[in-house]
Amino acid sequence: MTIYLTDLGTKVKLEGDINRGVAFYKKALYYNWHYADTMYNLGVAYGEMLKFDMAIVFYELAFHFNPHCAEACNNLGVIYKDRDNLDKAVECYQLALGIKPNFSGKMDAAASMIEKAIIANPTYAEAYNNLGLLLSLIDN
Repeated sequence: MTIYLTDLGTKVKLEGDINRGVAFYKKALYYNWHYADTMYNLGVAYGEMLKFDMAIVFYELAFHFNPHCAEACNNLGVIYKDRDNLDKAVECYQLALGIKPNFSGKMDAAASMIEKAIIANPTYAEAYNNLGLLLSLIDN
């Protein structure tokens, strides 16, 4: 029942009714409260709804119940990057890379954004630090 409701939630969400999709996801958790795929999908839905605090909660739960969910770590990194918490973003990207090394393409994009920040503000020391961390992760 949990998988069915999760799939139904995704179908309904993709058809444009995100609130109904979220309702199906929540109902799925009623049947299996530790199903990581449902939690991940809730994170995606809340992110699409711009409810990033809720997205963070469900991505973290998805990762807690499935430590191989690199997508949850990566998406957390994106949210933290958008919130200018680059240290936390790097930590999340590092976790995602540890699980799935093919996330390095997204790391390259993050490095490019940090380089643009450095060009805009050459005295921004934290940006240099974060760029170094990212580059060390990409090279490994």
